[in-house]
Amino acid sequence: MCVIRLVKLDSVEVYSWDTSRKVSKALLQKSKAVRFEVWVPKEEANNMIEKGWFPAKRSDGSEIISEKGNQLFTFPKRELKPFPF
Repeated sequence: MCVIRLVKLDSVEVYSWDTSRKVSKALLQKSKAVRFEVWVPKEEANNMIEKGWFPAKRSDGSEIISEKGNQLFTFPKRELKPFPF
Protein backbone atom coordinates (compact mmCIF):
# COMPACT_ATOMS: atom_id res chain seq x y z
CA MET A 1 0.00 0.00 0.00
CA CYS A 2 1.04 3.57 -0.63
CA VAL A 3 -0.57 6.99 -0.77
CA ILE A 4 -2.19 8.32 -3.94
CA ARG A 5 -2.90 12.00 -4.53
CA LEU A 6 -5.85 12.89 -6.74
CA VAL A 7 -5.09 16.25 -8.31
CA LYS A 8 -8.29 18.05 -9.21
CA LEU A 9 -8.81 21.50 -10.67
CA ASP A 10 -9.72 23.00 -7.30
CA SER A 11 -8.25 20.61 -4.74
CA VAL A 12 -5.99 17.66 -3.92
CA GLU A 13 -7.34 14.54 -2.20
CA VAL A 14 -5.24 11.83 -0.56
CA TYR A 15 -6.16 8.12 -0.32
CA SER A 16 -4.43 4.78 0.18
CA TRP A 17 -3.52 2.87 -3.00
CA ASP A 18 -2.76 -0.79 -3.62
CA THR A 19 0.25 -0.85 -5.97
CA SER A 20 -0.92 -4.13 -7.52
CA ARG A 21 -3.94 -2.32 -8.97
CA LYS A 22 -3.90 -1.07 -12.58
CA VAL A 23 -4.66 2.55 -13.37
CA SER A 24 -6.85 3.62 -16.31
CA LYS A 25 -8.53 6.57 -17.99
CA ALA A 26 -11.90 5.25 -16.79
CA LEU A 27 -10.67 5.33 -13.17
CA LEU A 28 -9.35 8.87 -13.67
CA GLN A 29 -12.70 10.02 -15.06
CA LYS A 30 -14.65 8.27 -12.31
CA SER A 31 -12.60 10.05 -9.63
CA LYS A 32 -13.06 13.41 -11.43
CA ALA A 33 -9.34 14.02 -11.12
CA VAL A 34 -7.02 15.67 -13.62
CA ARG A 35 -4.02 13.54 -12.58
CA PHE A 36 -2.98 10.84 -10.10
CA GLU A 37 0.36 11.04 -8.30
CA VAL A 38 1.99 8.32 -6.22
CA TRP A 39 5.40 7.93 -4.53
CA VAL A 40 6.78 4.39 -4.40
CA PRO A 41 10.17 2.83 -3.57
CA LYS A 42 12.47 2.97 -6.61
CA GLU A 43 12.63 -0.86 -6.57
CA GLU A 44 8.92 -0.97 -7.57
CA ALA A 45 9.41 1.16 -10.69
CA ASN A 46 8.96 -1.71 -13.18
CA ASN A 47 5.82 -2.88 -11.38
CA MET A 48 4.30 0.61 -11.61
CA ILE A 49 5.08 0.96 -15.31
CA GLU A 50 3.41 -2.43 -15.94
CA LYS A 51 0.31 -1.13 -14.13
CA GLY A 52 0.03 1.90 -16.45
CA TRP A 53 1.92 4.55 -14.44
CA PHE A 54 4.50 6.96 -15.92
CA PRO A 55 7.68 8.09 -14.13
CA ALA A 56 7.44 11.83 -13.45
CA LYS A 57 10.31 13.78 -14.95
CA ARG A 58 11.71 17.24 -14.48
CA SER A 59 11.92 19.61 -17.44
CA ASP A 60 15.55 18.48 -17.95
CA GLY A 61 14.34 14.86 -18.37
CA SER A 62 15.62 13.49 -15.04
CA GLU A 63 13.34 11.30 -12.93
CA ILE A 64 11.98 12.71 -9.68
CA ILE A 65 13.32 10.75 -6.69
CA SER A 66 12.91 11.85 -3.07
CA GLU A 67 15.59 11.98 -0.39
CA LYS A 68 14.09 8.77 1.01
CA GLY A 69 14.61 6.94 -2.31
CA ASN A 70 10.98 7.01 -3.43
CA GLN A 71 10.13 7.76 -7.05
CA LEU A 72 7.18 9.87 -8.24
CA PHE A 73 4.81 8.30 -10.77
CA THR A 74 1.86 9.99 -12.44
CA PHE A 75 -1.13 9.10 -14.55
CA PRO A 76 -1.54 10.33 -17.19
CA LYS A 77 1.97 11.19 -18.23
CA ARG A 78 2.99 14.59 -16.86
CA GLU A 79 4.61 16.89 -19.38
CA LEU A 80 6.49 19.86 -17.93
CA LYS A 81 7.11 22.78 -20.21
CA PRO A 82 9.53 25.59 -19.38
CA PHE A 83 7.87 28.60 -17.80
CA PRO A 84 7.28 31.05 -20.71
CA PHE A 85 7.85 34.32 -18.84
